Formats: sequence, C-alpha cells, structure tokens
Amino acid sequence: LNRYQTAPYLRGVEALAYQLLVYPADGWGRKTVVQLPGEDREAIWADVDASASGRIYVLDTLNDRVQVIGADGTDLGLVPTPKDAWRVSAGPRDEIYVLTVYGHVVRLASDGTVLSRFVGRPHDGVPPTSLVDFTVDRDGWVYTLDELANQVTVFAPEGTEQDVLQGATCNVAGDKWAAPRDVLL
Repeated sequence: LNRYQTAPYLRGVEALAYQLLVYPADGWGRKTVVQLPGEDREAIWADVDASASGRIYVLDTLNDRVQVIGADGTDLGLVPTPKDAWRVSAGPRDEIYVLTVYGHVVRLASDGTVLSRFVGRPHDGVPPTSLVDFTVDRDGWVYTLDELANQVTVFAPEGTEQDVLQGATCNVAGDKWAAPRDVLL
C-alpha cells in the first residue's frame, strides 16, 4: 500500500493518492501497480491483506468499504464494511474479517453480508483501543494483538450463527423468573 503526493505542497495542503504495489509471489518479474479510487480527502486506504487464494483486500476506513482485487490483478469490486472498521484480514472461503475501533471482530461474506460478530478483547477490562491488529488463519482461527497487555488472544471458530452478537436471527427469551415480593431489598 503506497501513499504518494500528486501535487506540490501549497499553503499547508497536499494532494495525496493511493496505489497498491503487487509483487509476484515467487519474487520474480514485474510488480503490478493498482490505482485505488479517491484521493486523500475522499478515501483513506488504511490496511491490506491477501487470502490463500490470492485475493487482495484493501480497507478504506473513511468510506467503510473494502476494495477486492483478484489474484490476477482484476478489480472484483467494493464490499461494504461495518462502520468504524480499521483493520482487515482475509479468512477462509474468501470471507473478509474486519476489526472495528470498538474491538469487535466482524466476519463478512464476499458480498459484505455480516455472518457473525464477536468481541475481540480478552476480557471486559481491556480498552478497545489497545487492540492494534489482528489476523485470521486458513481454518478461521482469529488472533487479536493487545498492545496494552502485550499479548495475543486466540479465538476458535466454534458455535453457530445464533451464538454470536449479530447474525441472521436474534431471539431474546428469559430463562430466569422472580416474583417481586420474593426479592429482598
């Protein structure tokens, strides 16, 4: 990910644009330059990751979207992300994972549909801003990096879609009951 100046620095304002430099996996051959849409005040391309299949995901934090680029350098389109996403990681089955500034890890389908969401902090005492990065392995295990505690927390891909904070369906039902006259004050 490369940010470069497109116009001279005048009166405290500089014009910036973004491009992605893609190098061959074997290290031989020419790099491919992919121009990312928008300039500095229209887009903030903040993070990039690549999947095992070769897809490249570039996160625009200003417009809440991910630019998807195929292994051959073709533009596969833009995928919307939840608000305040600031890190991106490629997951299995061409899924996209994002880490929000609130410490939530959100798993997205390749079309941007939210599949699941969970809190990526090791416990409630950890401020969300201490999570500085994360990654996802090919099996769907999520690793968050907590700078404050100087630790990596690992989350296993288990449970069902109904077990997460956000999914296709949500049911709220009480399983504990108390009569007001039985509660001691």
